[in-house]
Amino acid sequence: MYHDLDVFSSRQWGAWSWPRWSGRSPRSRARAWSASPGAPTTRRHAVEELGFDVCLDRRDPRLAERLAGARPGGIDVYFENVGGAVFDAALPLLNLGARVPVVGLIAHYNDEAPPPGPDRLPLVMTAVLQKRIRMQGLVILDHYGDRFDAFRRDMDAWVADGRVKLREDVVDGLESAPTAFMGLLEGRNFGKLVVRVGDG
Repeated sequence: MYHDLDVFSSRQWGAWSWPRWSGRSPRSRARAWSASPGAPTTRRHAVEELGFDVCLDRRDPRLAERLAGARPGGIDVYFENVGGAVFDAALPLLNLGARVPVVGLIAHYNDEAPPPGPDRLPLVMTAVLQKRIRMQGLVILDHYGDRFDAFRRDMDAWVADGRVKLREDVVDGLESAPTAFMGLLEGRNFGKLVVRVGDG
């Protein structure tokens, strides 16, 4: 089911497990691409350490062109974390029957009005219809109760044997939380952001 797929994640350092921890699931032979707002060293880490085939700068004005060049065969699975220009770049590359789990839209969290320009809903819905795209919201609380034990068992084993790489960006003190949160939204963290409030 998960073999030989072309997978694109709009942000590999997000809070959701698979794109953050590894470019490749230990059960998958999928080819993986990502777009990250981080520095070149962050993107290099995604390729060299996490197993992504390519990691592009999502703020690059030529993102759509570069993504199309990196993915001439199209995209089978697109983990939507960001929205905005990344979604615009990915939409035309989605293959017939592509799946789009929507786990975040960070580019739009602070929007106070619809984006300027023409209504893009017909473009999106036409692609969904013509390409038979499956798009679904993915909220961890829907799956936490009945799947967490199995997830914890598998993930503990994968981290222990090095198949999955976990990286945390730790800041100390609750007083640091607002600055850390703003940095999270701007892509300054390198890994899962954790605010440490005690030694326990």
